[in-house]
Amino acid sequence: MAESPSSSAQQARRILADRLAGLCRDAGLTGREIAVRCGWHPSKSSRTTNARTPPPPGDIRAWHENPDVEGVDSRLWLATTDAASWAAVDLDGRTADRFAVWEHGPRRLWDAVEAAYGWWREAGRPGPERFGMTVAPGGEHVPWLDTPDSPVPVRL
Repeated sequence: MAESPSSSAQQARRILADRLAGLCRDAGLTGREIAVRCGWHPSKSSRTTNARTPPPPGDIRAWHENPDVEGVDSRLWLATTDAASWAAVDLDGRTADRFAVWEHGPRRLWDAVEAAYGWWREAGRPGPERFGMTVAPGGEHVPWLDTPDSPVPVRL
């Protein structure tokens, strides 16, 4: 029997909550201390660490800009909107090419980031002012570089 999307999302929240709990243990933080550092109400911290609700990506990123973990200068979290796939990237802060990546779920998000970065470099490292987006009548989003007839390759 196929897994329902809601149980898949709950499983992803549980995995993320377990990982967050491990990171908190490693950093010696309680749920209340997490709430204070993130500017959250304590109940939000509890709901997140008990997998009742997923944390908003901005909250995770803000907490991990200074993760207070030995050997980790900064941590980047990536997640799909349904929380079924995620990646965590730890940078040591000493060299730009030294990092560790953890991934979970059906999409290999870090592979997509590396592919996008490779495309961006090959395209001459264009700035954000050169990008645009067209929304088709059916709601499809088509990103482009310089002109709408030059679509950006999107890897799903």
